[in-house]
Amino acid sequence: MKPPTRRPAPVSVRLEPRLLKALREASDREERPASFIIRRALKAHLGLGKPNRV
Repeated sequence: MKPPTRRPAPVSVRLEPRLLKALREASDREERPASFIIRRALKAHLGLGKPNRV
């Protein structure tokens, strides 16, 4: 029997109300989970992931 796969612990973050509102709107507009949007925004902010080439 293989051991259960470890999942990352849920992280609790307090967001400013207007940031939360913007996140909710983006989530509704794109029909993607908020976690996806947060991760994408953080990657962009930190310069990770693929840069958009023109």
